[in-house]
Amino acid sequence: MKLKNLRFTVFLLLVGTQFCGTSLAQTTFNYTGSVQTYTVPAGVTTITVDVRGASGGVPYKNGVSFPAGAGKGGRVVATVSVTPGEVLNIYVGGKGNDGTSSTTAGNGGFNGGGNGSDAYNVGAGGGGGASDIRRGGTGLSNRIVVAGGGGGANDYNVSTGSGGDGGGLVGASGNVNGVSRAATGGTQSAGGIGGLFSGYTKGGDGSLGVGGNGGSGNVGGGGGGGYYGGGGGSFSSGAGGSSYTLSTATNVTHTQGYNAGDGIVIISTNLLPVTLVSFTATPSQGNVLVAWTTANEINNDYFLVESSTNTIDWTSKGKIAGGKSSYSFVDSLPSKGESFYRLKQVDKDGKYTLSDVRSVVLSADNKKLSIYPNPVVNNQLSVTINNTVTDKLAFVIMLTNGKVVSTGFINSRSNNISVANLPVGTYIIKLASGETATFIKQ
Repeated sequence: MKLKNLRFTVFLLLVGTQFCGTSLAQTTFNYTGSVQTYTVPAGVTTITVDVRGASGGVPYKNGVSFPAGAGKGGRVVATVSVTPGEVLNIYVGGKGNDGTSSTTAGNGGFNGGGNGSDAYNVGAGGGGGASDIRRGGTGLSNRIVVAGGGGGANDYNVSTGSGGDGGGLVGASGNVNGVSRAATGGTQSAGGIGGLFSGYTKGGDGSLGVGGNGGSGNVGGGGGGGYYGGGGGSFSSGAGGSSYTLSTATNVTHTQGYNAGDGIVIISTNLLPVTLVSFTATPSQGNVLVAWTTANEINNDYFLVESSTNTIDWTSKGKIAGGKSSYSFVDSLPSKGESFYRLKQVDKDGKYTLSDVRSVVLSADNKKLSIYPNPVVNNQLSVTINNTVTDKLAFVIMLTNGKVVSTGFINSRSNNISVANLPVGTYIIKLASGETATFIKQ
């Protein structure tokens, strides 16, 4: 149809706007005994971390492995600012090893646990390793969040011989037998002091990231790893390591003595299901072409293209499956005058969010050519001619660059044209009488 009488007003481009709904994504790192990595997803600027240190080991005495008494690992929950694409190094602490015989103490767990010591037919437990997240490298100075490990236990009962719990700004001291000096927990500025039993070797002091070893020649539990490690025991249990967060972290919660067994690190992000990069609605040969591009599609099921003449009552014009980054839809039956368009983005769980609204003003003579459905369904394009012509009319189907890809004849009024042989794309149908319309094959 002729366009000289067509006037239109279009509001374009919604750039960088994001749909309102969010989708929680979690990544869990379990103990492996080596460094692991996490790459921050595109569009993510903060993460919530749940970091848990490992517990210490239990002792072995006279053929019996004590079932309880190891210090538990600490827990830190915090929100940390990040940069999309940056790689964080993840260290998950290993549980302190149990004493395995009367002459074999348990070694410290991965990531800083101190070794236990053995004597007098007792093998003490090793200290639990800390769990931490490092930025910009793998050195101890690169740690941004640390959860302290628990101290290893010696051979006394739970009330007198259990290891000190890890975590908190200061790790818990190890328990003693009444005459030993207790090993102390790591702090924010120094390692814990090793335990001491008069006349015997003192337990090792903790240091940056590392728990102290049990005293040589006596039965001492290893200190837990941490921001600063706990002290090792001397005829006593090891102390817990301290936890830590960088100063810019927010929503920080420290819990001492939370975790038993190996450590764990959980990273959570609130990802927007869809980032709408652009969204336009424009007149096209008497139709309205709605087009949009997206980024970061997560949990996205489909879009509905909706239109309205008053921004209150909305009608669905078409449903487009998600999973792409570029979309288009032709409304072949638009309202005259001013009408409005929006996108309804629907998640796979049924939740939905709405885009901003686009306005199109369309005023022209009555259309003589209408096509439906658009996009085409089942390879059949229905064509309606609103005129009094009774003879056959020739038509051509062209690409948007004008190249003809199909020709044929249609009768007046209503017709079905097969487009099964056309590849996916956008096309223009033109009648010999001059009318044109745009359609999409998906």
